[in-house]
Amino acid sequence: MTLRKIHRQKLPAPALTLVIVTLCIALAGANGRAQSLPPGYGVTGGTIDTLEDGEIVLTLRPGDKLFKRVDPSVMKSRKLIVADSFYRGKRGMWLLDSLGDTLQQISSRAGSASWSADQIRFIVVSPRLQLKILALDKPGQGVVVKLPANMNPSRPAWSPIEDLIAFTARDKNGISQLHLVKPDSAGSGLKQLTFSGNPISGPAWRPDGKLITFSQIGVGLEGIYSIPPEGGEIQTFYKSDTIPLVEAVWSPDGKYLLAMNSPSGNIFRIDADGSNPVNLTKMGQPQFPFVGPRFTEGGKFFLCTGKRPGSKGPEIFRVPIDGGMVQTITDPLDDFFIVYAAPNR
Repeated sequence: MTLRKIHRQKLPAPALTLVIVTLCIALAGANGRAQSLPPGYGVTGGTIDTLEDGEIVLTLRPGDKLFKRVDPSVMKSRKLIVADSFYRGKRGMWLLDSLGDTLQQISSRAGSASWSADQIRFIVVSPRLQLKILALDKPGQGVVVKLPANMNPSRPAWSPIEDLIAFTARDKNGISQLHLVKPDSAGSGLKQLTFSGNPISGPAWRPDGKLITFSQIGVGLEGIYSIPPEGGEIQTFYKSDTIPLVEAVWSPDGKYLLAMNSPSGNIFRIDADGSNPVNLTKMGQPQFPFVGPRFTEGGKFFLCTGKRPGSKGPEIFRVPIDGGMVQTITDPLDDFFIVYAAPNR
């Protein structure tokens, strides 16, 4: 039996007492005999090793758990999301299903991610500060997008209509600017789009692929700005002194944007022309704001991270775009998630 190691780390000596015995209890009702991990199962935390005879040694810490792994086609249908997480003491990027169950760690570095238009591939920032393309049907493999040294790419956003990545990275002056690149190993088509004297953050594509919105960082600059992928002058898309909004994302049908309001800690919906801001989360707090909105389920809902008054920790929330009841999909006790990519199928 062959088993790919899905997580590897040094564990303290006391954890070794849970080798194999824990596996028996979890899978066989503690019948006293070690059993192999069945096909389709994985584990969060700990270490899995396959021995020469095919038997599996499973090392767990208290609180770690087994989970049911699903194949890529099932993953896709369950509307996976990619999240930046501090999960059971381990920071990194994870694949989650729409119910909030942890499925697989994909990177040991916290960062952002974006799905391709076909929702089979996604791009992340690797621990070595590189753009890396991953695919659900090829676990453990990936393509690094070649970029000049010291660019420090961040916040990749995949075009909804073609193989083109928008991302922020340092320019020659060390200021974060908006760039474009093809998702291939050569890093072809690399182009700097903005030449602002202020750092750029949070690029997002309009669904028709003809406009990229983003935020600028600086005093008095809170708002949403835009530029076409061909380049040109930066345009002001939305700006308000009473309801400042930043870090916008587009709905799949292009009718709305979601953006964060720092003073209230809430997420607002605005129309595609930059008008009519509406508070959708309502219970946000400046010290515990709702962040990282991402549309899901065809744009009828969005996912975000926040903390309810009185809650023991942050959670992922599922919120109707029409402003209905806010629901949680993760346990607030020991997990921290920021949603970065939520497929709409």
